[in-house]
Amino acid sequence: MIATSSQYMDQANTQQIPSWLCFDLGTQYKTQAFGNPLALRFAVENVFDKNYWAAVNDGWVSTGLPRTFKFSAVMDF
Repeated sequence: MIATSSQYMDQANTQQIPSWLCFDLGTQYKTQAFGNPLALRFAVENVFDKNYWAAVNDGWVSTGLPRTFKFSAVMDF
């Protein structure tokens, strides 16, 4: 879970973006492959596909990423 309170967009503190809450989920499975440790990971970021302003900088705002699926595999050798 990621939570951010409201933020002002300008130095005069006259414009503001709202607070937001975003949920991420992930799992990891560890095993062996070819005699080497292997970690398989799966994650979903922004599970509920919420639209939000992720950051502000000098009057500019950035949107948050939409629901994103990630898969990775790491092998030590």
